[in-house]
Amino acid sequence: MKFKLSGHEPIYAQLVRYYEDLIISRELPEEGRLPSTNEVAAAFGVNPATVLKAMEQLVAKNIVYKKRGLGMFVCSGACWQLTEERRSDFYENHVRRMLEEAHRIGFTNQDIIDLINASDSTHMNF
Repeated sequence: MKFKLSGHEPIYAQLVRYYEDLIISRELPEEGRLPSTNEVAAAFGVNPATVLKAMEQLVAKNIVYKKRGLGMFVCSGACWQLTEERRSDFYENHVRRMLEEAHRIGFTNQDIIDLINASDSTHMNF
């Protein structure tokens, strides 16, 4: 498992994002088993309670479920659910704000399309 903690957000939230990334990339397949809480805690050097909190968040979002005595497993449909959630978040937090600012400074929709199409260029004149 490759994971690097940062100080920008709570550790449990970083673990949630980490597992979501693994599910979206299909490194953790649907119906696949997640490592145990103790395995994760040992691998990342974090408190098992922190890992458990991350798992509880994933359960609450219907991303993983617990099989008594067997561990945690990825829910069927979790990849699609997370992808849709991330797409919506990307639009709301990036695209929409970018479009608002672009229009505020005078870009037309066609200007924006031209910028996207010429994204391999270093500069465009308007």
